[in-house]
Amino acid sequence: MTSTNKKTDAISGLREMAPHRTDRAAKLRVHHVSLARDVRLDAALQRSFAELRPAEASQSFFWNDRRETKPLSSFEAPQPCTTSRLALDGLKALGMTLCSLEASLTAGGERKVDGKCKTVTADERRHPQKTSVARDLNSKEQGQMNWTNKENDAISRFREMMSPEELQLADRVEKLHGQYFGLDRDVKLNAALKALQRSVAAHRPEEATRPDKRRIVVICGESGAGKSRAITQHIRNFPALQPYVDKDGVQARPLLCFEAPSPCSPKRLALEGLKALGLPIRNTVKEHEAWDAFRTALRTHRVNIVMIDEAQQAFETSNEVQRQLIRNTLKHLVQMPDWPVRLVLAGVSPLFEFLSCDRQLLNRMTPVRFEKHRGKAARKKTADYLTRIIVEHAAMQMADDLNADLVHRLHHASDDEFGTILQTVRGAVEVAMGDDRDVVRASDFAETYENISGCLPDENVFECVTWQAVVPGQALLRPDDREMPGTKKPRRKSKPFKFGDRP
Repeated sequence: MTSTNKKTDAISGLREMAPHRTDRAAKLRVHHVSLARDVRLDAALQRSFAELRPAEASQSFFWNDRRETKPLSSFEAPQPCTTSRLALDGLKALGMTLCSLEASLTAGGERKVDGKCKTVTADERRHPQKTSVARDLNSKEQGQMNWTNKENDAISRFREMMSPEELQLADRVEKLHGQYFGLDRDVKLNAALKALQRSVAAHRPEEATRPDKRRIVVICGESGAGKSRAITQHIRNFPALQPYVDKDGVQARPLLCFEAPSPCSPKRLALEGLKALGLPIRNTVKEHEAWDAFRTALRTHRVNIVMIDEAQQAFETSNEVQRQLIRNTLKHLVQMPDWPVRLVLAGVSPLFEFLSCDRQLLNRMTPVRFEKHRGKAARKKTADYLTRIIVEHAAMQMADDLNADLVHRLHHASDDEFGTILQTVRGAVEVAMGDDRDVVRASDFAETYENISGCLPDENVFECVTWQAVVPGQALLRPDDREMPGTKKPRRKSKPFKFGDRP
């Protein structure tokens, strides 16, 4: 055990004054007794980080331009906690403050590009979309990631620390998750996006305020239904939505995607859109100034379609006045006379109720609902997809216990959400791959469900007899868990007073 680093002079001084038995006590304390939970934790970390070696990959290292990088950052949540305090503690863990962060954005510097030292101006730091690095990353988002590219040094470093077997397994799993399965809802979604594209092509400034069902597409479904994956898959099939360089040499982005902030207000929504365009702006600006800047940025970057994911966050924590302001903002955004902008909103079920309160928005949107994948026909499709994933995509074999009963259990464990069903099947295949087996068994599904739900062994849907009585959404709860602060307990009914009794 050595502490010779210059940053730990104080510890070294204490060690020099301490008895020699300190090393023996320290060695005794570093020994770890493993339990079954440690095996599950290690498996979860390996899946999350593509089976990297955390002990090596989490170490800090320095770039060629002497910038220190920390692949792993950890800190403790403050108490009491707010979103601002959580962000400040995260900066503190990185050795930064708000002042140093602002200075890094407003100062220039030097950076090595292709082995040459290139000066980076303050404007390029504030507007990264103007640099060649950002243009390269933008183009890579639409195709295959190039692991050997110098702009992906951080990812390349992670892959360099993996053995050839681990790399082969990681790439095999990634290829498995890259396959897409469509349902009948995909036909409607594709038709809605095509109508959105035709609406942009037929834009006329003098008719910008007329009702048009093709201006807003709203995709609504529960978590795990597969909304984000379906949108990403269909967008790839539209060449007009891919980035390009216009005749003036400016990088154009016909499609802008970002997530609605929470808590949300009209001003924060505009700031989030500017941030997605790589244009940081002061939080002290007024609401109308933020929206003027956002509309100007949409024209400058040739953005025609704005996709807002988790759109229900725009109204969950706002009052009715703010909700109506957000509705008016969305309506005015698709009615810009000098530039055609269309919206794609994705979120959970309250999203339709939020938008339907405004008749004008209702006349301008096309709803696409992602219903639950249930019924006899749905289970038949699931059995077919189960075979295709294991046999065709993974080139593996199915055990005899992968029968109709497992399909019923799979639907119950996934709450009939199609995206979660596919995720569970692929997770079971990944478990078999990790064990270096060519046969996928029902026990792999049980292990996958235990890993993603945190259930007790006797409450595993794929193993227990009374699996229909298990509620998957409550698998993580335990009888002795504390209640969340602020939850109201049910009030006891007061007993009626008898005649003559005093209250």
